[in-house]
Amino acid sequence: MSTATPTPRPAALLMSFSTSAGAVVEVSAVDRSSAPYRWTCSAGHDGGRAYASLPFCRDDAKAHAGECLGVAPDPAVVEKVRVALGYRAGWKPNRHLGEIATRLTVWSQVELNEIFERVGGTVTTREVERSTSDGSSTWMATEITLTVVVPGVGPVEVVTDIEDDPEHGYRTDVPVVAVARYRAAAAHCRALAADGDFDGCLPVQDEMAMCRCQLERAGRLDLIGAA
Repeated sequence: MSTATPTPRPAALLMSFSTSAGAVVEVSAVDRSSAPYRWTCSAGHDGGRAYASLPFCRDDAKAHAGECLGVAPDPAVVEKVRVALGYRAGWKPNRHLGEIATRLTVWSQVELNEIFERVGGTVTTREVERSTSDGSSTWMATEITLTVVVPGVGPVEVVTDIEDDPEHGYRTDVPVVAVARYRAAAAHCRALAADGDFDGCLPVQDEMAMCRCQLERAGRLDLIGAA
């Protein structure tokens, strides 16, 4: 006597969220009223597991919708970036942090400096506003970006905030910070001089001198075109 194989029931859509890149994140379950729950993203992402709790699944799906920047990265592009930046085998962008293959984050300027010393690139800074996840507190930070042109990919940005806390390992005298601050100060000084504010140039020139000394100690005066 043969037994018919039951036909799998289609998953029922429980809710959905839209991303800024136009993708849709859907939460579903085979049975609307019981686990397991799953979420998937039309950009090719998913939660990677089944959830026993609908609220947990919903919250993760909603968080992903707020971070998703588009389709899953092309493996060939990821590999080119990995090799160019000197990352270990198997590395890939952390999508939960909102990374894509051409815009990455690192923990601190020390890690950023390791990449800079390894592969070079162009360094810039800008002032940005940061906030806690619930928006209860905000502060200004200096974001530093290393841009590396990867053959076959184009510009790849590696970003972090400058932390001035040498007692806990966050040194600011590393070359990647010194050269960024030197160039920013030089541009500011030129703008002040163009406006005839020569007194305003004096503290800016002091900052340039400090950065130059840091680069000289590191043996990297070449980064600012000095002998």
